[in-house]
Amino acid sequence: MIASAAGASVGSSIVGYGANKGGVNGLGLTLEQSLAEENIRVNVLCPGNIATPLKLSIIDQQV
Repeated sequence: MIASAAGASVGSSIVGYGANKGGVNGLGLTLEQSLAEENIRVNVLCPGNIATPLKLSIIDQQV
């Protein structure tokens, strides 16, 4: 599963995006606990900021 660092912190400039990624984090934790008895591991990757055109435009708006 892939989430985002925005889902792990408060104050994201894109509220819906942060809430969605926080949900992915929660789903990963729930799956991890429910599948542990079957020796199935669940990981959620949370990449940080990447300099994409969208991210750069958000940073420009905030400055």
